[in-house]
Amino acid sequence: LEWRIHTQIHRDRPDAMCVCHLHAPAARALEIAGKPLKPVFIHGAFLCTGVPTWDNPRLVVADDQAADLSRALGHHCAAQMRGHGSVVVGASAEEAFFACTFLEENAQIQLQADIHGGAIPLSDAEASDCRTGTFNPRLFGLLWDFYDRKAALP
Repeated sequence: LEWRIHTQIHRDRPDAMCVCHLHAPAARALEIAGKPLKPVFIHGAFLCTGVPTWDNPRLVVADDQAADLSRALGHHCAAQMRGHGSVVVGASAEEAFFACTFLEENAQIQLQADIHGGAIPLSDAEASDCRTGTFNPRLFGLLWDFYDRKAALP
């Protein structure tokens, strides 16, 4: 039903060779609670440029909805969809998979920390430094290969 998400973002973002739409539970819970997704651990540092929220909980079944979601995503690698899920983009399938995986893990950690009084997000400088060390193609490939081998196990 929501193929327009992918076609519109590919149209608007030539750098986004892979577009993912997901319903990851922890990220969705934060967004439903109105809490911004902030980088709170080293592999979530790539979120340092922000994760905007598209303020529309509906299915994306019309061109104008897809265009509006793409505008909300802008230059970011991820956007939350209020009451719905997330959109994540990457220059490769491996990069997008890395971002999907650690967007959800970051959200899980953030939710767990909220139970204990709140997550302490990485500072801009910390997130920038951590992003440089962790958001790179070598690690994209390692994570991809790990899950590829895991999926192949009997």
